[in-house]
Amino acid sequence: MIRLISWLSVVLLLNVNAGVLVYKLWYKPLKVHNLELKEAAELKDFTIKAMNIAPAARLSDSKKKILADKIVSTVMRNIEGKESRESYISMLKIESNFENSVKSPMSAVGIGQIMPTTFKYAAEKCNLKVTAEDIYNEDLNILVGSCYYNILLTENEYNPRLAAISYNGGPKTVAALKKLSNMNLESANYFTKMQYVKELARR
Repeated sequence: MIRLISWLSVVLLLNVNAGVLVYKLWYKPLKVHNLELKEAAELKDFTIKAMNIAPAARLSDSKKKILADKIVSTVMRNIEGKESRESYISMLKIESNFENSVKSPMSAVGIGQIMPTTFKYAAEKCNLKVTAEDIYNEDLNILVGSCYYNILLTENEYNPRLAAISYNGGPKTVAALKKLSNMNLESANYFTKMQYVKELARR
């Protein structure tokens, strides 16, 4: 009788452990995967809404969907957190209106409006092998730009507001703001625009 109880205990323990193993190997990753799919779908909806905020991006509906998929896929890999991801996408709206052909008077290039020197620096920091011409490639512009924004988040204690200001005005702007403990007018206006995009795209 004692031996039978011992065997039953072993069988029960094995079943419990097997159940825990199944949860760890299948159910738990599935929950994470489903959560990521939900977050990606919400972020794509946010991105397309941002594209359609006036002035709307001069892209066909099919191109918007394709571009939104590219952006979301890259951003989900490179940037953590809903607020930071939405901030970066809002910046793309402000910087280029999601048009890769844009070049600023300061020589910032592409959908992420990245300076050539910044493109090279960020690519090296992110261990990405690129050439100087790759800055004009839409996919690589988004990849390096999102990676650079993530670097700025890390440098600014994961504060999307400071990272956005640093992206737009350079790290020296953030350093000056920290000394002054308030924003200059240009940076304040930039952050206001970013918030405006996020509020409209969340509706």
